[in-house]
Amino acid sequence: MNKIVASPEQAVADIPNGATVAIAGFGVAHRFATALICALRDQNTKELTLVCNSLGDAGATRGQILAENNQVKKLIAAFSVRPGTPTASEEQIAAGKMEVELVPQGILVERCRAGGAGIPAFYSPTGVDTDLATGREIREFDGKRHVLEYAIHVDYALLRGYRADRLGNVQFRGGSQNFNPSFAKAARIAIVEVDEIVEPGEIPPELIDLPGIFVSRVVKTTHVLDGKAWRRPARRPADQPRLYDGKPALTREGIARNAARLVKEGTYVNLGVGIPTMVSNYLEGRDVILHAENGVLGYGRMVSEEHEIDPDIYNAAGQFVALNRGASFFDSVASFEMARGGRIDTVILGAYEVDQQGSVANWSTADANPAGQRRQLEHGRRQARRHRRRDGPLVRQGRPDHRDGARGQQGPTEAAPQMHVSSDWQGVRELRRDRPGALALGQGPVRHRRGGARVHAQGSDRADRDGGRGRAERSHDGMMGRKTMRAVTFSRLGGPEVLEVSELPAPQPGPGEVRIRVKAATVNPTDISFRSGRQFSVAQLAEIGVRPPFIPGMELAGVVDAVGEGTSWRAGDRVMAIVNPRRPGGGAQAELVVVPTASVARVPEGASLETAATLPMNGLTVRLALDRLALKPGQTLGVTGAAGAVGGYAVELGVSEGLRVIAVARPQDEALVKRFGAKTFVPSGDAAMRTVYDAAPGGVDGLIDAAVLDAAVLPAIRDGGKLATVRGFAGPSERGITIEPVRVASYVHNHEALDRLGRLVAEGRLTLRVAETFPPERAAEAQRKMAAGGTRGRLVIVF
Repeated sequence: MNKIVASPEQAVADIPNGATVAIAGFGVAHRFATALICALRDQNTKELTLVCNSLGDAGATRGQILAENNQVKKLIAAFSVRPGTPTASEEQIAAGKMEVELVPQGILVERCRAGGAGIPAFYSPTGVDTDLATGREIREFDGKRHVLEYAIHVDYALLRGYRADRLGNVQFRGGSQNFNPSFAKAARIAIVEVDEIVEPGEIPPELIDLPGIFVSRVVKTTHVLDGKAWRRPARRPADQPRLYDGKPALTREGIARNAARLVKEGTYVNLGVGIPTMVSNYLEGRDVILHAENGVLGYGRMVSEEHEIDPDIYNAAGQFVALNRGASFFDSVASFEMARGGRIDTVILGAYEVDQQGSVANWSTADANPAGQRRQLEHGRRQARRHRRRDGPLVRQGRPDHRDGARGQQGPTEAAPQMHVSSDWQGVRELRRDRPGALALGQGPVRHRRGGARVHAQGSDRADRDGGRGRAERSHDGMMGRKTMRAVTFSRLGGPEVLEVSELPAPQPGPGEVRIRVKAATVNPTDISFRSGRQFSVAQLAEIGVRPPFIPGMELAGVVDAVGEGTSWRAGDRVMAIVNPRRPGGGAQAELVVVPTASVARVPEGASLETAATLPMNGLTVRLALDRLALKPGQTLGVTGAAGAVGGYAVELGVSEGLRVIAVARPQDEALVKRFGAKTFVPSGDAAMRTVYDAAPGGVDGLIDAAVLDAAVLPAIRDGGKLATVRGFAGPSERGITIEPVRVASYVHNHEALDRLGRLVAEGRLTLRVAETFPPERAAEAQRKMAAGGTRGRLVIVF
């Protein structure tokens, strides 16, 4: 028996349109089936139903890239979106293009386990009295109400293991079992991607975590990621308080320390995402065992030093942690058995809203509907406490969304803990020890019910993790009152280290202008040239009225939040725009950007703001290049760097105009380039131009040099043909070839061309690609990655 297949592409080749596919993985990126997911994207299978914990962030090589490629019809997940991280799936769900079924995380894995075990349905106390139970069968057992849950069966499961043999036996490493075993058992065909394939017997029987009887195919990964390189985005220091009405709130560090003091010796404790994860830093030497729902029992403090990190040992938030003696690993099914079975003594939650009766809700705002995973943890808890700060903020935007976190998670209403709140801002009183409960941590006050109504309160600073993002997205009117904005800036020329985030005066739109509340702005080579001074010195910039601090960035996407006279745009319109950063108002990498209406177009239907931001500059560059080449349908277009951002658009736009495209790229990018529609693929290398010349034959009629090879591409062009260059190369030429340097600045105000590009995206004829997203605080890292080259897709700054 041999279950090994040659490549990820072969492993997923038979997944048809309309299939149900489970994607395992939890937390850190390197333990997702990256190669299989990319292969599924590249073969463009449509109308998929995905089952997963979440799709991940924009650009992440998880299920989200399938959403970005418009391949997902329905999502069954514990999280549909995450606050502060807009995604293609969020946009599609909001537009009604993607159906979503939210399932508590533990119930999700239990439903899959049931499907694999031949159990058609079961009853669970989780979710009773929430919207998730609406219309569902409820039965009472031992005096408690339970909701009926049906088993989940899937067609395929994409799994990620450490190593496997040809019989399909799989070993996982550290805390990376998570959903893999239950998803494998629920699948008709389970495909596992591993670091290493070994001979039968090389994995000791006691180390086989998933027997081969549950696995159909084994493939070695082609996407090796450095787990240690992953770091959570930078955020406000834990010891720095936020100010509300001029008064300092508790710091995150202070809240975590207080919570740690309340934890009793000899207890099992689960730490929720957000502030609670910091509690592990203050329990060293204590007789306390920490539980993480991804499958770790007995972990310790968070670690960040290279020598301390094991990339497969992390908490439920994906933060690397140390292991204590006696620690153990298991899958998510076992993890939630511990929770629902009442084995966990204390659960510490980060909550958006709490009330006097102990009910918990997450927030539903204009830009996010996060789904929770904590119901099972709350249901099995034994003890409850809550923090309260006397003069904390009352947050009025949004509403409590009881579908995803909410009232009655602990079961019947009468079982809610009795809350005693101290008037002292650091005071905490224990609840009755015979009542189940949880400890909810936050920087706002606990609010009381009045007449059955809920008073909204901030229960966690998670909404503010991006350093002010929450305030910027509250409403259009809320932004109008702001006098400052954050922006990526530099005040002197130099390396990436000169970049910083600055607070600048908010710009105001004049006649014929709009102000855009930016969600996403790309990083591009022009930013590097601008910052390094390759094109202009500070004195030369001053001569054209551009003075420090300088703001980089040429393209963006966001929401119109203010308009000047003489424009048809309205506040709330979702738009993309191109801007020349060498202007007095600066570039695109700022929370608020004012641009002429001629530089603005509507975001393509079905596109997220992150992906839409990748279109204006490169799309218009290619549009200008094709206009200069002026080729007719049936003629031949050559494209170098065809897998890159400019090259990819060149292939797709050329195909859409009836040209025969010969594409040059690295051998490993052949499948990607052919997906763009290239009829002929030529591997890059010394013989590439000769191969292009022969494939035409006699040379291509026109060529777009996205790889910036300059004179080296001339041999591929026919006598009297044309060459479009993107970095200023103008010759010398040969054999009557016309060289057309392309400068996108000349199309900055071409609304019609940008609008046409958007329509091509909506029609599925142009592909938007995000490689990775960064907060503005990591702009220097993004520029370094851009300079290193080899990125497939765009690097995007997200505000």
